[in-house]
Amino acid sequence: MNSAPLVREGAFYVFPPFVDAVAYSLFSKLFLKLLMRPCNCFLIGFAIGAFGLGNPVHLVGADWPMYRKDAARSGYTAERLADSLKPQWSFQLTHAPLPAWPRSKRMTFDRAPQPIVAEGNVFFGNSVDGKIHALDAVTGEPKWTFVTRAPVRFAPAYSEGRLFVASDDSYLYCLRASNGELLWKKRGGPGDQLILGNGRMVSRWPARGGVVIHDGVVYFAAGIWPTDGVSLYALEPATGKTLWLNDTAGSIYLGQPHGGAFANSGVAAQGYLAATDKQIFMATGRGVPAAFDRSNGEFQYLHLQANTKLGGAALTLSRHVFVNNGAVFDQATGAGRGKLGIGPVVATPDGLVGSFSDKFVSLKWKNENQKPEKGFILRVRGLTEEFAVKQSGGIEAIVAGDKVAIGYTNRVALNRRSNGTQLWEADVSGVVYGLAAADERLFVSTDKGVVYCFGGESKSMQRRVEARPSERVESQPQISIVAEEIIRHSGIEEGYALDFGCGDGTLALELARRTKLFIYGIDLDSENVLKARQR
Repeated sequence: MNSAPLVREGAFYVFPPFVDAVAYSLFSKLFLKLLMRPCNCFLIGFAIGAFGLGNPVHLVGADWPMYRKDAARSGYTAERLADSLKPQWSFQLTHAPLPAWPRSKRMTFDRAPQPIVAEGNVFFGNSVDGKIHALDAVTGEPKWTFVTRAPVRFAPAYSEGRLFVASDDSYLYCLRASNGELLWKKRGGPGDQLILGNGRMVSRWPARGGVVIHDGVVYFAAGIWPTDGVSLYALEPATGKTLWLNDTAGSIYLGQPHGGAFANSGVAAQGYLAATDKQIFMATGRGVPAAFDRSNGEFQYLHLQANTKLGGAALTLSRHVFVNNGAVFDQATGAGRGKLGIGPVVATPDGLVGSFSDKFVSLKWKNENQKPEKGFILRVRGLTEEFAVKQSGGIEAIVAGDKVAIGYTNRVALNRRSNGTQLWEADVSGVVYGLAAADERLFVSTDKGVVYCFGGESKSMQRRVEARPSERVESQPQISIVAEEIIRHSGIEEGYALDFGCGDGTLALELARRTKLFIYGIDLDSENVLKARQR
């Protein structure tokens, strides 16, 4: 059994004093409802909150400051990698990620901790304990962590010494990147209610529109159920001041992907946002993306009914089009412009690179006013196939200078960009969903909760680092007896537990060690919350 109070062998979280009356009432009603009827949930303890300290810092050389490098989600950097890489270090989270939609092939945004790189550090979120981790990019050593109140399913975004983090608790957190100090936070939804969702305690309006930064403005979205309300924000990064807000796009009368039906049901934020000078694009989960005017947030389009069999959370912008789960659409209108193969796509300055089901493809933008070529599988105006190489399709791909890094199941590889020839590969544990390249290093993350670093420097031994609680707490005999009695009398070892007045979390920790319960703790004393979180 793990001593860390997290999932698989039990999970433990802590709520601080800022839990409001509505949330408290919701927990109380849930607690009573579960006790009044047979169920597989036993409420014992819960915990959430966030603290930190810090100093300002400056941008370093070749960073990878947000998911897939930039606001276009291109996956491209001019940063070069060596032809052959060596393992530098690996970091193992205490528990593998728990994705919101584990059975969906269209929504894989939280299958692995997605790394970004800035200021010589690697940053990523955790969908199990709601933390943001900061590691030294050279050694993999932990620098700091910051705790939110719910799962963190998206990569943070970095700009000018600040780190922006979206959480399922509905908040966007602005942290000082050097030490995790909380600078400000912004709630995305209209209230602070918490409910059970995707197997976790989350906000009624989780922040599932992954943060994007463009031209000095921060954008994020909250709300996944249109009828409950969906909000898209443009914020001033230094203060969190709202520049504009669209909170009406969730209730637009438009065509639905169900037999020609129309309803007042609009956008739902599920995936990373992307941005150009003129537009914001919102991934809507299994559907095709929606578009908004970047200057004022005005809704532009969402063509669900015309694309009933298309869509997904993957989104990459290139020139006048965007690529969404293998399909190509016009940015200005949302009209379909053709299809690629299914697989990861990288937008380079002069074209696209794709790792599809059975081949590696390089495409160039040439004569974008030409008519589509007959018989050409893409049929996308202006795209010309430079070459295609027979090759197994990847799960994720990025371009770093003259190399293409491709992630597969249990391995990662480097191909030469000019001809697709494989130069190098290495074994990893799990399916590769996350890739980043910075400072001549390749960072790889998998669905096993492992983050790897590969570089050109030879190491006598790969450094292995594990996530760990701040304290290793020995069992207390009396509390252990109480925990055993609770388990024996309830007969429940899986489900949810709620602990009002959890103190320093000792009882919840003992229950977590013995069960597979998600244990949430509430305490009005912030010192107790801090102690519980450090366990």
